[in-house]
Order: sequence, then C-alpha cells, then structure tokens
Amino acid sequence: MRYRDSLGLWQVYYEKPKAEWATAGYYGIFIDYQSGDLIHVRAHGSTAGDVFLEWIVALHVGSIFGAPCALLLCLSGIALAAVSVSGVVVW
Repeated sequence: MRYRDSLGLWQVYYEKPKAEWATAGYYGIFIDYQSGDLIHVRAHGSTAGDVFLEWIVALHVGSIFGAPCALLLCLSGIALAAVSVSGVVVW
C-alpha cells in the first residue's frame, strides 16, 4: 500500500498465492485520497500487454515454474558470474 501524492490517491496492491502460478501477477485497487471512492480496480490479464508483463515479471523472479525454475535461474546466474571472472583472468 502506498500513497501517490502526485496523483492524489492510494494504491493497494496484493499478490495471488504462489500455487496459482499460471495466472501470475498482481491486482491493484486505486482509492481517491479525499473522498475514499474506488477509482479503479486492476485485475491481471486486463490487456495483452498486462499478460505479457505479468509473465515476464514472474519469469524474472523465478516464480513461474516453482523450485526447478528458481534453481535453473540461480545456476545460470552463478555460471554468468564464473564466465565473467574467467574472462577477466584470461584477459
């Protein structure tokens, strides 16, 4: 939850349980600061761009295919660091 002074509203975001990885992403509620009126509800998959962004974010943080994907991302990060260090040593 955060207050956006420039917009004059509160943004409330919440995530879905990890068990629902196939519909990765978050929901958001936008509330007017002064009146308390509900301005907008952001549900996942509203547009094609939202779906793409949700999948990219879930892939980036390794939450899309569970532990095997997180392990693969960890190992690829370690391999990238090792290749970088070995390149400097060889140079």
